[in-house]
Amino acid sequence: MFTEKYFKEDIKIFERSLDNKIDEGLKKIEENILGINDKSPKIYTVLLNKNKFNYEYILSAIVNDDVNSIYDTYLDSVYINAEYFKLSNYENKIFSGYFLVDSDKYEFRYVLEKDTRYFDKINEIYHIYLTNNVKWYGIDMKYINRMYRVKVVEYVDNIHLLENIDKFNIEYNFSSDVDLNLKPYWNILNKNFIAKESMSILDGFSYKYEIEKNENTFYLVNEKDEIIEDVVNQKNKLEIYSKFSNLYSFIILVIGYVNMSVFKYISVNYEYEIDSEPTIENIKRYFKKHDYEVVDIKMSNENKNYLDIPEYNKMIMKKYISNIEVKLDNYYDYDKIFKIVNILNLNLYMYKVVVYE
Repeated sequence: MFTEKYFKEDIKIFERSLDNKIDEGLKKIEENILGINDKSPKIYTVLLNKNKFNYEYILSAIVNDDVNSIYDTYLDSVYINAEYFKLSNYENKIFSGYFLVDSDKYEFRYVLEKDTRYFDKINEIYHIYLTNNVKWYGIDMKYINRMYRVKVVEYVDNIHLLENIDKFNIEYNFSSDVDLNLKPYWNILNKNFIAKESMSILDGFSYKYEIEKNENTFYLVNEKDEIIEDVVNQKNKLEIYSKFSNLYSFIILVIGYVNMSVFKYISVNYEYEIDSEPTIENIKRYFKKHDYEVVDIKMSNENKNYLDIPEYNKMIMKKYISNIEVKLDNYYDYDKIFKIVNILNLNLYMYKVVVYE
């Protein structure tokens, strides 16, 4: 039956559809006439053996490890090949290792500590996205969540009597789940580019610099906010606007395309991009699109034992008025569920998706 309620709902649906079509039309005009590229570059994370790395042309280490001295508090980083909810079994234990100097062994004790340098680096990249007016889709943390650092907590043997130790090896006695050779890389390269000043605007108040680029590669300006006024990413060039007239080169993050079929362990941040407003029904469809059936979903502020899902975007501060509780038909891949929920929460502003079993 036709009612005023249904009429108002139809009007809202029509208005939303019209707004979307207008936005799509404006984007096509910008792309075709101005060449503006407003798409967000995909960030791939690849788990590789750091001793056999030969992809410098497209990948770089997210963080670097350098053991310079046996007196360093932090030594190597390791990858723990275990299910996410079993990682805590490694965190509160003290292990024994040895510094091997010539023919002598010096015992020390260490713990495995979550490597927070990755989160600091992602926070830095997030703010670069903001400076460049590019939408942030987060990063899949599947591999990063399993990175730990070896932290020395005690020297059993007094190594402080040793002097000028240049050559040494370390024997950690890791279990088979702890891998010293694996670490995640991503498709972000830090480079310097010479820019050409093309014109000044508003009587020299602002200056435009241009850097030519490949159509399949995304450039992000990695400079201080006080230097950059605005950035426009076009198909074949990057436009940088600044109030300074004496800029000759810029630090640029080059984000290139990666063929996923080349690597065995690889993940990408937004293969799960949301293409519609994240309403209750769209959240259900979104889970179903990625092989999960929602058996129950509702708004709730109750305190329940929700699935402990790691927060991938801690740097974005939000205040929620309610949870959206979701129960799924299966939980066969927790890393995939983490990724889906984090993408949903990135697109929600006052509500938070939580999952219970």
